[in-house]
Amino acid sequence: MTLLSSLALVAALAAGAPMDLDLGSLGRDFHVGHKGWNGLSELKRLADDLGCPMQVRRTLDWSTLDGQDVLLVLHPETELDESAGTAFLSAGGRMIVADDYGKSERLLAKLGIRRATDNWPAGVRFYRPDHSLPVATPVRGTSLGKATGELLANHSAYFLSSLPATYGFAPGAGLVIEAAVGHGRIVAIADPSVFINNMLELPGNREFAAHLIVDICRLQQDRLVLLYGPFAQLGTPPAALLGAPSSDSGHDLPDKLNRSLGGANLHIQQTLKGQGKADDPEVITLLGLLFCVASLLLFLRYLPLPGQPQDSAFAQPTRPPDTGLFASVQRYAGGAGQVTWGFIYPATLIREETLLRLVPYVAQSTDGSPLEPKQVRAALTENVSPLAGELGYKLWKGLSSLRDSQSPSSPAQLLRTQISERKLAEWYKLATELFAELDRKSRV
Repeated sequence: MTLLSSLALVAALAAGAPMDLDLGSLGRDFHVGHKGWNGLSELKRLADDLGCPMQVRRTLDWSTLDGQDVLLVLHPETELDESAGTAFLSAGGRMIVADDYGKSERLLAKLGIRRATDNWPAGVRFYRPDHSLPVATPVRGTSLGKATGELLANHSAYFLSSLPATYGFAPGAGLVIEAAVGHGRIVAIADPSVFINNMLELPGNREFAAHLIVDICRLQQDRLVLLYGPFAQLGTPPAALLGAPSSDSGHDLPDKLNRSLGGANLHIQQTLKGQGKADDPEVITLLGLLFCVASLLLFLRYLPLPGQPQDSAFAQPTRPPDTGLFASVQRYAGGAGQVTWGFIYPATLIREETLLRLVPYVAQSTDGSPLEPKQVRAALTENVSPLAGELGYKLWKGLSSLRDSQSPSSPAQLLRTQISERKLAEWYKLATELFAELDRKSRV
């Protein structure tokens, strides 16, 4: 189907809601339960079918996010906390930001991305002469850049950045930019309306949405956390995201294979819906193929296979100045970069983050002696609350087992400290509750 015939079909299905209607004109924009032209019911169904279910949240508690949460921020009317956003990404988080109100400008600015709404540069192709429907084409050969040959936007802004665009309207005017931030990944899109029901009737836009979901989510494992319009924010992201991908690209080898088959899964679903005959030979063949592939994925899931970065061409924005936490990670890693020492690595992250949070409340000893759990309890009870005192005491008492590893002379010396998964989970829970209590006190 050509772009012209597709748009004619979409205009007919709009039932009186023309495509050049401003998104602010109706009250159910980006509502996942809304099946009208400007809802997100088709995107939710697509995500659910592909194995990355969508959850809607009206409050973003950064402290409760984990490595299986993929943030999907569409049409935000609340300004994103750029410090929390960059910390979430640096810890291995993944995020899709599609903004037309500019509420993510400060976060994107930290990555070297600037949003523009002024006159279009030369070379932009439009479906309509009123410039309401600009057409973007792929610029980079990433897996997402290979999703479609054309991506149509509606009343879109555009990006100016030194980072290369994956899809662009013209040189210097980007619609989609992919970037790696620390161990995390962000996909920035200058127009959220590419995901509304009306626009997903276009084959190119639907292919883009499907490839984006499969590319950024580990299917049957992760979930899309949708935030749109006005929403509340609180808390601080954990220093270590439990369950985050083991590689910077967001996919290990089994996940890559599963992700690459996402298009096949979508094709199978469409074939079943289109033919509707369970005994059709083509349907039977596809079902058999799907069963074999599922068995292979199950086998690969439990093999200790190494994972290579999925797309080494991801643009790397300028890294922010080293923080105390980053310097600590480098110290524990001995300058070797990514480490694979079981649970000792995230445990040290929790310890350093906890120490940074305690500094404003606990007086440091001048003789160099280590901070004791009883000191933590007394200081937090007096300066914050009895609950904070008990949480801090239990957490710091557990983290004291890492004390002998503060300045290891070699990686082998650090390996003598054994941290179990159960112990790490316990510390993570205590740290999350303590940080929330400290944040509550700071807001009072």
